[in-house]
Amino acid sequence: MRRDVQEGQARCLSRLGRHKEALDIRNSATNTDHLTTVLNLQYSIYQGLENVEKKIMCLQQLICLHPFNPWFWKLLAEAYMSLLQNLSPLVIPEANLSQAALKCSFLFFSLFLKLLHTAKIPKT
Repeated sequence: MRRDVQEGQARCLSRLGRHKEALDIRNSATNTDHLTTVLNLQYSIYQGLENVEKKIMCLQQLICLHPFNPWFWKLLAEAYMSLLQNLSPLVIPEANLSQAALKCSFLFFSLFLKLLHTAKIPKT
């Protein structure tokens, strides 16, 4: 029950724009049995912060846990599209992702595109 209360506090703080406090509570609420919930919470916080790289990191972990969940793949594709749209054609910023993580991310993205061609995902 304590974890549920902490999760609720973190979600409220995130909605109020108090993202640092939300992340602090999120870190104390982590339990391996609730990793999916915690990653969804973390994704929500980073979405409020508009931190695309951290959102991608959360989605990659969620996809590793649930590789057949089309919604996580869809969100990952949208995050990559957002990242690509924000890049200037003249300047490519240094990514905080390691080369291995970047290669893995593009592999996930290409697999998602193949999934889109073979399955219908309802629009949100």
